[in-house]
Amino acid sequence: MYWNIFKRLSLFLLLCLSVISCTSRQEKEFKSEEKQKEVEELSSEEKIIRKIENKLKIPATEEYDIQFLKKYIDADTLIDALILVNREHHAFENVKKAIQNDSLRKLDLQHLKIMYLFN
Repeated sequence: MYWNIFKRLSLFLLLCLSVISCTSRQEKEFKSEEKQKEVEELSSEEKIIRKIENKLKIPATEEYDIQFLKKYIDADTLIDALILVNREHHAFENVKKAIQNDSLRKLDLQHLKIMYLFN
């Protein structure tokens, strides 16, 4: 008789512990998912800007301009996006460095003349 009561009591305690442990894990996972959603709430343009800064290795101190143009460029039905990045200051700094190193004088400027005719 005591053995049957012990079995029932131990089975009840085991069941209670398993239910409690399962609910607490779900709540912790749910809280961590909420935190991730708060962090990842960037607009698509902000994500694109971060990818561009990473790919072009643009430092945070540099001033640059980004324009997003969405137009139909091809004959298809999809809107195409043009992303224009203007790094004027960076270009001027690179030209100044090249002039100081005399590397511009060594360039063959024939391709620049051809591009000038097309513009």
